[in-house]
Amino acid sequence: MKEETNNPTTNAFDQAEAKRIKEYLAEQSSKQQTEKSTTYSSSSSSKDSLDTCVSIDEGANKYVLISAFRKEEQQKFVVSQRGAHYHRNVAESFLPTLEEHGYTNIQIQGGGRISLNSNETKIHVFGHSYGFGQANHEDATEVIRNDTRYSHYHVTWSNDGY
Repeated sequence: MKEETNNPTTNAFDQAEAKRIKEYLAEQSSKQQTEKSTTYSSSSSSKDSLDTCVSIDEGANKYVLISAFRKEEQQKFVVSQRGAHYHRNVAESFLPTLEEHGYTNIQIQGGGRISLNSNETKIHVFGHSYGFGQANHEDATEVIRNDTRYSHYHVTWSNDGY
């Protein structure tokens, strides 16, 4: 699958926005640790956990690896998004979903790219994010392999490439 090359890599605004997201998440995590009760956890009592930890768009797209806690259990999420210019765009679109479902201590572990080819049942995880750093692609492939929708896919990873 050929990677899109018309998407920007990064710029000063993107770097500042990625930093803002990381600071926001660190602040929320700190509040949750000290208060032991937040609007997220109190509103989550009626919310179910998410049905899936994986959301991958077809093609080669930017992705982020996110960790979050719900009821003191850590979960990791792999999210890619077609057309996202920056990794922060992927994160920004998914963070509200986590918060709405009562997840706390949310952290963006890093990013890269995921190439999903459903016709060939192949997924390849690679590259890095300038804004969030390189994700642990081995962890990301583990999350993907544990999703029953992709259990029959050939899932690989590499630290090479962008």
